[in-house]
Amino acid sequence: MKNKYFVGKYNNPQECGGWIIGSFYDQGDPRKNDQIEILYKEHKKGDKTKPHFHKEKVEVVILLSGKVKYVVNDKEIILSGGEFIFIDVGNIIAMDVLDDSKLFAIHSPSLPKDKFIP
Repeated sequence: MKNKYFVGKYNNPQECGGWIIGSFYDQGDPRKNDQIEILYKEHKKGDKTKPHFHKEKVEVVILLSGKVKYVVNDKEIILSGGEFIFIDVGNIIAMDVLDDSKLFAIHSPSLPKDKFIP
């Protein structure tokens, strides 16, 4: 769509919980997009996500700085700043933040209700 754009500051977590783009924005908002969700998040050491999986969307997490432990289908994976992880549909994932961290998460397509607890 021509003339659709938005200028923002990705490190403003107060704005929609850190989500930059996604289907959850109101109609007419240039950030509304059904194909992709993008999140910028700053985590503190000790933050965790509960085990979950996605049935329809894939996820890429790019760790800008810090250190996190992912558990993917019971396998532990340690990521440090500059590394990323791709997670396909159906994998059970959880995250434990080992050091203060900054990351981008990208989901495609944008399906906010596609998060399930095993």
